[in-house]
Order: sequence, then structure tokens, then C-alpha cells
Amino acid sequence: MQPALAATLQRLAQGGAEDFFQGTLARDLAADLAEAGTLVAAADLAAVRPREAPPIAMAWRGFELRQTPAPSMGFAMLQMLAMLEHHDIAAMGWGSEALVHLMVEAKKRAFLDREAHAGMEVPPFAELLSPARAAAHAAAIGPRAAHLPVRPAPEADTTYFCVMDAEGNAVSAIQSLNSAFGAGVVGRRTGVLFNNRMAYWHLDEGHPNRLAPGRLVRHTMNAPMAMKDGRPWLLFGTPGADNQVQINAQVLVAIAVFGLDPQQALEAPRWTSSQPGQESNYPHAGSEVLTVEAGLGEDVIAGLRARGHEVKVVPPLEGPCSVAAIRLLENGVRMAASDPRRDGWAAAW
Repeated sequence: MQPALAATLQRLAQGGAEDFFQGTLARDLAADLAEAGTLVAAADLAAVRPREAPPIAMAWRGFELRQTPAPSMGFAMLQMLAMLEHHDIAAMGWGSEALVHLMVEAKKRAFLDREAHAGMEVPPFAELLSPARAAAHAAAIGPRAAHLPVRPAPEADTTYFCVMDAEGNAVSAIQSLNSAFGAGVVGRRTGVLFNNRMAYWHLDEGHPNRLAPGRLVRHTMNAPMAMKDGRPWLLFGTPGADNQVQINAQVLVAIAVFGLDPQQALEAPRWTSSQPGQESNYPHAGSEVLTVEAGLGEDVIAGLRARGHEVKVVPPLEGPCSVAAIRLLENGVRMAASDPRRDGWAAAW
């Protein structure tokens, strides 16, 4: 039983957002926050305003790819895909050593830009997503694994969902408490569970994601959508911190380039790359490890090691993330899929 939270939900139903940010509920919430030792006061709650912004977008293989704008790191997925266009990835074959190596190296370079720009109030998206930058990054990718630590700067209580109705209206959405059970603190008066998303701040002088008053912390959450001929073609996304954009890129390539259906793409063997200094959560650690699921096959794994990757193999379906996806077919049929790696489901009504 959670009587305090139940009472808060009843108050929200009656008073709405105004009560939560500026009314009596806000005063109780501010008191809970003060009791927990936070720096958030009633004036801070009253100053909150929704941030509304258009998605960032990029043309790719006949699609318009839309991604979550700043302060999200969603643009890193678009950068990865732009680099792939400088190679004949279809000829490489899905799940091949060559394709995995190329995508891992593209991810490493995209994360260099992520660390340098994703904490900015207005990142230079025109430059970051320009053909010239993609070409320069792609040209720098060699046949062996590169050592590319990001500038020193977890996957837990995040939820992704996507919905499409009969008229084709679509939502791709994600929210997060950050760590498991957020900060692990529940307000005594309100029953509200506090998040710890500000663990993503950096404290280094001059870092674009440095903690400062009034700023928004960079985050990893992204809710992509692929459009074709003016209507949604694929909705997809996942929890997973720094692994999110990596897995999202793999899912899109599997479906859009290699023709896998959504469930096949979600169950396909996957990889995730780490770099020193990459982890978004303080203290922003990281390693050179490339984690792959055993389903990639012994030959592919051996080939990646021969290219210089430090490979860690995990059992099938024990890699990170938990993707949900909806694909809208040309005849109007919706194909929904849910990742078997964690709890989730696909439903139609």
C-alpha cells in the first residue's frame, strides 16, 4: 500500500499540473525534497516550463529519420547512419564481421561528437549532421579497431513505448528515473519517488555538460521515428543509457537495409561498444570492451578479435536494451514487436 502516493494522484486528478508545480501539492513536494537534502526549492518547481522543440531530422535511404533534439544525444544515431552511407553495407551482409566492425567504429566517432556537443543548449546540428562531417568520419575508419577515448566526462528504470492508432497518428516516447528506483528516496508527504537523472552532470571545468544553474543535463534518452512518403514507417526505441543509440541504429539497419521484420530485428544478435570516459553516469568511466551476443557466431567473433577489438561474449539474448517497435506496411497493416530480453509486450486492439 502507498497511501501518500494514492493521495497525490487524487490531488493531481483534481488540480492538474498547476497544483504539482505551483499549488499546495508543490509545497508538499518542496518540503519532501528539502527533507531529502536536495537543492530543489518551491521556487524551482514554480519556474518549470515544458520544453517543446521540433525533432532533428536527416534524409537517409529514402526515409526521413527523426530524432529527439537537445539535450538528448539522439543525434549520435543519425551520425552513425550517415557514416554507413559511405560503404556498401548491403553487400557486407547482416551480422557479418565487416558490418559489425564498421558500425562499431562509426559509433566510436559519433560518441566523440556526442561528448563534445550534446550538453550544449543549442548544438551545431547543421555541422554535426553535414555530409562533409560524415564523409570525414567515414574516411577515418580503418580495418582495425581504433582507440578513441571520449573526453572524460546505466541502464535501469527507463521505459520506452510506441503507439499508432487507426488513422496513423504515432507516438514514440521514452521516460526515465535513471538508476534503479531513481534516487531510492520517496517523499514522506507525497509518496513521490525521486529520480537521480542529474548524476549525468560533469564537474570538469569547460565541459559542455558541466553542472551549472538553470541548465538542462544531457541525457541518453531518444525516441526515434522513420518516416517514408510523409507518414510513419517505423517507430522504435529502448531503455539502455549509452547503449540506446547503438541498438537503435542496429535495429533500423536490420529492418530498412536487410529486410528483417521487426520481431526478427529485435531478436537478432547484437553488440554494444564502450569507450574510456563514455559512461554518462558519474564518475563517467568506460573501457575498450566490445560486448557481443554469442549468436553472432564464432567466425565473426574471431574476426573482430583479429581486427583488434577486445571482445566480451555473452549468451544469446543476454545483451543490453529492450526494444519495442511498430512497422507500418504499405497496405496499412501494423507489425508490432517486443524484445525478449526483458519484460515487454506488443498489443493490438
